[in-house]
Amino acid sequence: MNIDINTLKNKIENISEKVHEAWAREKLSQGFHSPNSCQSDNHKSYLNTDWKNQDRLENVFNPKFFKWCDKCHTDLYSYSELPENKKEYDRVTVRAVLSAIEDIHQPYFQKGDRVRIKDAMDVSYIGKIGIVEEVSKYFPTSCKLMIDGKPGSWGNAWSVSMIEKVEDNSVEERLPVGTEIIDKQSGERLAIVNSTKTDNQFGYGVYLYDCSGLNTTLSLYRKEFILVSDEGV
Repeated sequence: MNIDINTLKNKIENISEKVHEAWAREKLSQGFHSPNSCQSDNHKSYLNTDWKNQDRLENVFNPKFFKWCDKCHTDLYSYSELPENKKEYDRVTVRAVLSAIEDIHQPYFQKGDRVRIKDAMDVSYIGKIGIVEEVSKYFPTSCKLMIDGKPGSWGNAWSVSMIEKVEDNSVEERLPVGTEIIDKQSGERLAIVNSTKTDNQFGYGVYLYDCSGLNTTLSLYRKEFILVSDEGV
């Protein structure tokens, strides 16, 4: 059953009453009672006081909310009998729970978000950039993606564990000209002489680096080489 969070927000008073009733049942099971139902000698002595003395005492304190013994709890009355400041305790609890539920159900992604695929059964998708077409109403961690201009489907939905949001068009930091690198495939030491931002199988906004060595000129993506500085060479 799906319940709109806004509907619950309009029923805070009703939910607060239910929260109080559940709390009261628990306290009663622990042996607590309301001051009015207290069987202590102190309370019995008050009840046996003549009405003139009772009036005098009630000018000093409210017997309904007085702790006659250690097991008296001044909130063990029906919700409607509680003063406003006590009701507010329950309302605060309800608001906090509703807020937490709302946060949990906030979708991780919004329609139009640009995301990068970091995990997929088909490894050719890893690194690609997709556009969120739709977020599931029932599973806010799942969405449909448009990839390579092709519309997505719920039969091939993507979860939050498989994609990450790209905050801007710069997926990677541009390395400066002159940076020394090592080609992973050949192991050759090269230097970057130029770079161009591109859209390719590794994602949107990555750089294609023109690199030059003693006898070689290569164009490499960042995933295809390591930095000499990282190797400590």
